[in-house]
Amino acid sequence: MDKVGVVAVIPAYNEEKTVGGVVEEVRRYVDLVIVVDDGSNDKTGEVAEKHGARVVRHVRRRGVGAAVATGYDEALKTGGELFVQLDADGQHRPEDIPRVLAPIVRGEADLVIGSRFLGGKAPDMPLTKRFGNWLFTKLTKLVSGVEISDSQSGFRAIRREALETLFLHGVYTYTQEMIIRAVKEGWRVKEIPINVVRRYSGRSKVVTNPFSYAFRAMLIMTRTIRDYNPIAFFGGLGLVSLSAGLLLSAYILVTVITTGRVGAYPRLILASLLVLSGVQLLFFGLLADMLKGVSREIKSQVRRA
Repeated sequence: MDKVGVVAVIPAYNEEKTVGGVVEEVRRYVDLVIVVDDGSNDKTGEVAEKHGARVVRHVRRRGVGAAVATGYDEALKTGGELFVQLDADGQHRPEDIPRVLAPIVRGEADLVIGSRFLGGKAPDMPLTKRFGNWLFTKLTKLVSGVEISDSQSGFRAIRREALETLFLHGVYTYTQEMIIRAVKEGWRVKEIPINVVRRYSGRSKVVTNPFSYAFRAMLIMTRTIRDYNPIAFFGGLGLVSLSAGLLLSAYILVTVITTGRVGAYPRLILASLLVLSGVQLLFFGLLADMLKGVSREIKSQVRRA
């Protein structure tokens, strides 16, 4: 398989009306376009192929996360050095691809996010979606410590070396998790302003159930905190459990002093379990933090090799 320089990854579901035009335009700026047909029941895959894309198909719909993971896995096989991701619905302008890639080419960033909120012009989106984007962006900033304005943007570019470390286990990270993991792995994240256009037709099919998406995104962000800051994650849980156990133990002790009776034995058992669980979680957090340090050193040596 011939190596290529820039590879575009486009997840698509039932986008036969728009994907062809998107592929045609994107091909002007990249060496290869990979479209992941996420179990579409229309001719999305056929249209994309007709317009020159390499199409990878899911037998059934697996969701945007799995589609992006499949696309990046396929892109890595090509030997490409730079990867750009955008949507199939036409909202992202292919002519912005060089601008999104530019900070990586100049050596200023490893992951570049195309922000819809930079530049002073807010995108046209429903109030609920705008609030969700604001909330997840705030959480992403809190967890990662990086200043970001649009954590959910699907228009982004990443360098090969960074992508390989973010997908070592073949598990897709949602948009927020990719940013958090990139920062925690020591990669440079940068935003540039982009403009988006209204969909050519229909409505967005990337997220059909916003509540399900929000729940999964929260789980992923929680896992990310667990993986990269185990002291805070397990230590926080341990302190809560230990504090509750000690408070309940104090209540039982006061009861014994004032009444001369222990009281309900289940309460005593619960207090003991809470204290033991709290201590175990604290020690587990310390152990996990030690293992994280070893893992970081191994990754650092691999990068230098």
